[in-house]
Parts: sequence; structure tokens; C-alpha cells
Amino acid sequence: MQKDELKNFNNRISIFEKIKKINEFGQEYWSARDLSSILEYQKWDKFQNVIKKAIESCKNSKQPVENHILQTGKMVKSLRNIHPLPQPAEDTGLFCVYS
Repeated sequence: MQKDELKNFNNRISIFEKIKKINEFGQEYWSARDLSSILEYQKWDKFQNVIKKAIESCKNSKQPVENHILQTGKMVKSLRNIHPLPQPAEDTGLFCVYS
């Protein structure tokens, strides 16, 4: 592809494709933090309400919630970097949304 063709191609990629992640099993997912940002939610707690509604929708349609929405956390290393320990992230309530 020529440089101009590549630029035009990249401009046509959906914002959702740009923020999509792929796990070690090849499954596509999106970070709820990333989604809240591109959907222009000003406050995280407002987007958490959206997540709660999505969870309720899964339950109402008899879909396993864990197949679509997972709560995640961050790994934080100790100060001396000796033992990486899972610790609560400063921003709690991180979610991944699976397609």
C-alpha cells in the first residue's frame, strides 16, 4: 500500500477496532475504561451504571454474565520489585466486555 492509501485505510478503521484487545486465547475484548472514554462519559460511576444494566440484561436473557462481562484488576509490583503481588488497583472496578 502507498502511504496515502494506508492513511485512508487507517481513517476508516472503527474506533472500536482501534481499542479492541485480544487475549491469549484469541478472544476479542474491550476495556470498560476505554469504552467509557470513547463514549464520552465524564465520570466513571455513570458508566458503572451502564455496566450494571448490561449485567442485568445478561441475567434477564439467561446468558452467563461471565461469558460477556468480567471484572478485572491490575498487577502492582512491590517497591523493590522483588515479589510481584496482586493488589487492589487505585481505580477499582475495571471491567472487560467480551463480544
